[in-house]
Amino acid sequence: MQLTRLFVQKLELENVMGKIIYKYCRDYGPQFLENRKLKFSQPIDFDDPFELSPQPGDPALSLEDSTVLLGDDSRMRELYELGNQTIPFEDWLRPRRESPSEFNQELARVIRDVIEVYCSRALENISKEFGMACLSATPSDIRMWSHYANEHKGVVVGLDRDLLGINLLPVQCKPERVHYTASQFANPRVQWAVELLTTKSEDWAYQKEWRAVLRFGQQPLQFDDELQADVFQVPSESVKRVLIGCKADTTAIANVRDISSEAYPSVLPEKAEPHRSYFAMEFVPVS
Repeated sequence: MQLTRLFVQKLELENVMGKIIYKYCRDYGPQFLENRKLKFSQPIDFDDPFELSPQPGDPALSLEDSTVLLGDDSRMRELYELGNQTIPFEDWLRPRRESPSEFNQELARVIRDVIEVYCSRALENISKEFGMACLSATPSDIRMWSHYANEHKGVVVGLDRDLLGINLLPVQCKPERVHYTASQFANPRVQWAVELLTTKSEDWAYQKEWRAVLRFGQQPLQFDDELQADVFQVPSESVKRVLIGCKADTTAIANVRDISSEAYPSVLPEKAEPHRSYFAMEFVPVS
């Protein structure tokens, strides 16, 4: 009993310090415990239709911004294609680079439409390039267990952020969408992209979400033939907690316990139990 109490106290301390981040697993909890393959999904596949959907912002454009845009071939080609031009790209580009001030005036006339088009395509475009994995700072939200852990029959895995090996970003929940401005179109800034990738409706605040954002086709992501997805290999030493849903049956509990004892001998699996007095959960170590 004393050992169990010390064990729980240690976990509570680590949670307070923010060291542990949680991966909610639907019906693939045992599989994740065995292979530790963290799947990175396209944001367009998420359950929130407002993900990565900015709103049109300030259309003001400085000469400096438009000059930066002129020097970026890929961005200029993007602008060229938006205009459905009939002449070759190089022929369209040359006179604009010869007269940046005239290009700035031309851009000012069409920038509102350009911003509108970009906002409508942002989710699709970003989903082609970046994948995201979603985790949570809380292991005990009833709604999270219901929606993302197989209706309380699944598994939640606690991972040590310091040992995980990838950067995690906290999600900001706000009432208003991120603004996409003319300046951002002409002179992209990383901070704006980070803000867009980590902002969602305040209705989701209960999730206490953190995100890992990585570019498809680049390390440390690898395409997994079995899962048909890009995955990150989670280090075994980062697994610190294994939580089992309160509606899991004895077979599922035994399966998770056996996997954990072999793969993570220092981790004692815990089972969620409804609190006797509150609409809350307690976690009891599984012997």
